[in-house]
Amino acid sequence: MTKHLLSLLALAASAAYPVLAAPAPPPLTYLYSVNLTMPAGTDLGHVPYGSRALLTISGGTFSGPKLNGTISLPRIT
Repeated sequence: MTKHLLSLLALAASAAYPVLAAPAPPPLTYLYSVNLTMPAGTDLGHVPYGSRALLTISGGTFSGPKLNGTISLPRIT
């Protein structure tokens, strides 16, 4: 009897809360594409969580419908 009563209470409780529709995904808009200039990376070897490498960016461009530009990094002397 107790199992049936608990099942009935659970069913009644679930009916008290309406099923909510999944929220609509946010609208996504294409912003830009990036082309990077990168010299060869430096292998840092194995670390506790896998292999690591150091990758540097030396320049590049980005372009899109409303945003365009050049990536230029300052030279460190």
